[in-house]
Amino acid sequence: GDAAFCPECGTALRSTQTANLKTANANTDASAIGMETIGGGETMMPPVRVDGILEPGTVFANRYEIRETLGAGGMGVVYRAFDKVGQTEVALKVIHPHRINDRETQRLKQEGLVARNLRHKNIVAVYDINECNGQSFITMELLAGESLRDFHRKRQQQGKEISFHTASCII
Repeated sequence: GDAAFCPECGTALRSTQTANLKTANANTDASAIGMETIGGGETMMPPVRVDGILEPGTVFANRYEIRETLGAGGMGVVYRAFDKVGQTEVALKVIHPHRINDRETQRLKQEGLVARNLRHKNIVAVYDINECNGQSFITMELLAGESLRDFHRKRQQQGKEISFHTASCII
């Protein structure tokens, strides 16, 4: 089968670690949250609750039509969404429903405020920081391409180091 890699650093996992992660993820559909491997197998990752994921076609905040789930992490979920007001596709980030609390809400808002005031070719533009029915969210520029996680994982699998120049462009 596919080799398993740490979702945080891309390090290959030993078979005992892989077995533990497979057991923990038995009820998680990795493709539903964009976590499949290059070869189509599932990426082994720590369990992340994915209930509350918005289905394609759902309109969020009376404005954003969900097109697909791009990824999910410990804090939230990022969707490809169509902004019906702005008539463009955006990345919509929301907090997992089970993680909604003052601390997480403030963290997401702070992330959006900081990023909104930064302008750099390697930082996505933040369009909106808002709340709908107690659900905080931010909308951002939607970029084509692979995730940093996928890029790093491919480099690890190929046994290639990330050059200083490439790393400095990411940072």
